[in-house]
Amino acid sequence: MPNTVVFVCSGNICRSPMAEVIGGKLLAELLADSDLECAVESAGTLGIESHPAARNAQDAVLEIGLDLSDHESQGISFRILHHATAFVVMSPEHESALLHNAPDDEARIVRLWEFTDEPGRLDEIRDPVGQDSDAFRRCRDEIVECLQNWTRFFADQLRT
Repeated sequence: MPNTVVFVCSGNICRSPMAEVIGGKLLAELLADSDLECAVESAGTLGIESHPAARNAQDAVLEIGLDLSDHESQGISFRILHHATAFVVMSPEHESALLHNAPDDEARIVRLWEFTDEPGRLDEIRDPVGQDSDAFRRCRDEIVECLQNWTRFFADQLRT
């Protein structure tokens, strides 16, 4: 079974779907020269099922050549809790929700905001839900910045 990264936010309609397609692309590029595999998916702590990604989230990633048109939200499930190699969370609340359901999983949790280019600049990846397209672009750009740093770190870990 390949390594699996699960990107986690609240509703699985804004931040984590954007992170899933961005992180998936970055990991595929970083692991292309190896025989390593890494699957990606996303889920939400609120348990919202079968909703599409927010229109502004779809547009924000489309601007960088990625597609969320087929995304369907899902909640954190038993399957997800037990098969993930890493949980990449967008805020401390998501970390708390995961630890409530799986208290021994702290080592698998990644606080995405800690991988910013300027340590300490972010205290979370802020939720753009209900905001305009500029807020979604800012969120996307923070996700890209942090994922560029984290995926390099994670790919190096997989290789060792």
